[in-house]
Amino acid sequence: MARTNIPIDVLPLNGGAVTLTGVAADVVNQHELVNDGKTILFAENEDAATKTVTVDSVADSFGRTGDTVHVVPAAVGGIPGKAAIGPFLPSIWNQGGGSKVNVDVSAATSLRLYAVRYRD
Repeated sequence: MARTNIPIDVLPLNGGAVTLTGVAADVVNQHELVNDGKTILFAENEDAATKTVTVDSVADSFGRTGDTVHVVPAAVGGIPGKAAIGPFLPSIWNQGGGSKVNVDVSAATSLRLYAVRYRD
């Protein structure tokens, strides 16, 4: 099963803005994003129930592992719940020594994922 890619939006230098291009959550295929250590994941939940987003870890050079589970709050009064997750140190989060981070969601209803890379 191929994971659904979360597109990366790159912030311009010197305080510029970017329009985010997120994807709808995919609970069947789950997700991945390209990571160089400067990427932050955002989750937006328009549902009345909370959602969870899990970032899958890998063993680091000290043998540590530990996925992180983040609760995305429910929408309240028509205002979506939001969560910012990351950045992700490649040696702990990139899968199989590659360049991608795996992201799993608990449910797809009214949940969108966005990724933003910042520059030095």
